[in-house]
Amino acid sequence: MQAMIILARGSSISDEFLAQRAFQIAAAMEAEAAKHNPSDIAERSAIAKGAELMARLSAQK
Repeated sequence: MQAMIILARGSSISDEFLAQRAFQIAAAMEAEAAKHNPSDIAERSAIAKGAELMARLSAQK
């Protein structure tokens, strides 16, 4: 999650790239969580979706 916050603050990276990268990271987090702890999928999914939303909001600025 902290990596996405740092990415979202990068000023030299395009907003579209940030949004795409955050979505990729969120999807990877969700897939990794499902492999290691299937009972925790809902929580990880919520975290990933929150990160995606944060990236989209950052891209709109």
